[in-house]
Amino acid sequence: PAGCGRPDTQPDIRGAAAPNVIAEAAPHSWPWVASLQLRGHHRCSGTILSSDWVLTSARCADLSPTPADWRVDAGRHCRDCPPEQGEAGSLLQRRRVARIARHPGYNSSSGRGDLALLRLGWPLEFGGSRVAPACLSAGSVDADAQLDGAACFATAWGDLSSSGVGDSPRLQQVLLPIVPNWLCSDQLQHGDVVTDASICAGWGQAGSPRCQGDGGQPLVCWRPALRLWQLLGVNSWTDLCARSPRPGLFTRVSAHLDWIRRQAMRLSKFLLFCFAVAATVGLLLQLLGRQHAAVLIRPKAKVMPESDSAAAKADLAVTDSTPSLPKRSREAAPHSWPWMASLRDSSDRHHCGGSVITERWVLTAAHCFNESEDPTMWSVDAGRHCHNCSEPAVQRRALAEVVIHPAYNASTLEADLALLLLESPLDFSGSAVALATLAASAAPEDSVCIVTGWGLPRMDAAEAEQPINLQEVAVPIVPASVCSDEDHYGDAVDAGSVLCAGYELGGGDACKGYSGGPLVCRDGGASWLLHGVTSWGDGCALPRKPTVYIRVEAFIDWIRQTVSG
Repeated sequence: PAGCGRPDTQPDIRGAAAPNVIAEAAPHSWPWVASLQLRGHHRCSGTILSSDWVLTSARCADLSPTPADWRVDAGRHCRDCPPEQGEAGSLLQRRRVARIARHPGYNSSSGRGDLALLRLGWPLEFGGSRVAPACLSAGSVDADAQLDGAACFATAWGDLSSSGVGDSPRLQQVLLPIVPNWLCSDQLQHGDVVTDASICAGWGQAGSPRCQGDGGQPLVCWRPALRLWQLLGVNSWTDLCARSPRPGLFTRVSAHLDWIRRQAMRLSKFLLFCFAVAATVGLLLQLLGRQHAAVLIRPKAKVMPESDSAAAKADLAVTDSTPSLPKRSREAAPHSWPWMASLRDSSDRHHCGGSVITERWVLTAAHCFNESEDPTMWSVDAGRHCHNCSEPAVQRRALAEVVIHPAYNASTLEADLALLLLESPLDFSGSAVALATLAASAAPEDSVCIVTGWGLPRMDAAEAEQPINLQEVAVPIVPASVCSDEDHYGDAVDAGSVLCAGYELGGGDACKGYSGGPLVCRDGGASWLLHGVTSWGDGCALPRKPTVYIRVEAFIDWIRQTVSG
């Protein structure tokens, strides 16, 4: 891929005259190295090939064949720090694994075909300096053989001895000379496991940096003619804690390029097929007179007991973990987020967003009522797509009561929640209005969620630039430890009552006019759960300044008591 193999932070290779000697790598100088976390603990390394794919060893994948057990951390230097403790920026990117593909020729006994590809549930971002893809060696085995004796580097996290003594949590690097296969096989007793599909590196001298927990580590070599680093191999048999006279055995990447490319192409063709089917279904539905736009998924949201049948009414225009999720705001498909409500002032202007949670209650932000809590000054529209158009699907309701959370603080925006009691119930018989499902537990920190509203595209936009139709934007959850550090919001963020979502480098985000609107995240299947109420932020879409949302699950008892009372 473009930009591969050229790190912004150059590796410190001044010790290249001392092969097999461990040294801490310069932070983020090998930006394609990823930490593979099994149930929350580092178990292997991987190599970022693209925004969607990470390459590792099949032996690592054998630790658990279940994609949901794995997480991929990119942009990490410190293995155990939560996350990147003490480093400016804390630009860790954590992704779930959506699919594991082992090489079909993998043999756990011989180590042949020891490769696995991990497809990420959400693409990585390459806009910064900490995460970048590796370049694949596109040459033949004969071309790779020209590197015999060349100096290449392997990187790893792990214990610095087989006993675990001297453990270092930071990424380590080691210079490993390439050993000709004939020498590796004939003189160093690797026998017939050394084939054209493998490569040997390192002489096994005393002081070799042999570390536990570094399966799947990349072996990269500098290509002077191209002025970039290329991925030559993936650690297969190397025990980097052993004091062995034998070199390490790596799986040669160039021998498996066809398989790697087929895996990526197979998924692309499958997605294209899905999109084609979805477009055809959408066209047929339109011909039948229904208002749909590229319907890809119909959520099966569980709703509050008042109306279980409302679950089937939300037709969505996004897929679960594909690039079609919008990083920047775009117009939503009409009525694809049917719990979305518009709070209107006495002049019939959109003021804030809200979420329909029962037939007579709407959840929004308390700061929307800083000017007046008088219910006669406000009304609520449900089933609206255009915020200032006359639409037949709109249901307007006067307010009977505005209930502000008793702990709300207008200065700090603590407990920034309000419940609106409608004068009369909403009608759920159509497709434009349905209930949001309240989240009872926190969203996983690697979730990518959707925020919707009729807000401005940027902070300095004129009021005339406000979109008239409902907008949607995908935003990743920012870990609480990151959002509350000094580079973000510090003590202003209480992790127990708020959550942050947005992009570390800026980009898509909620902006002025989104206040009170819903932040919804998948529940692991096709359903969407209401996890956040849009509260505040420092500007719009600025680096390290994500939007802050009130956690629904933190206030769910108050919500339920108020609604039922």
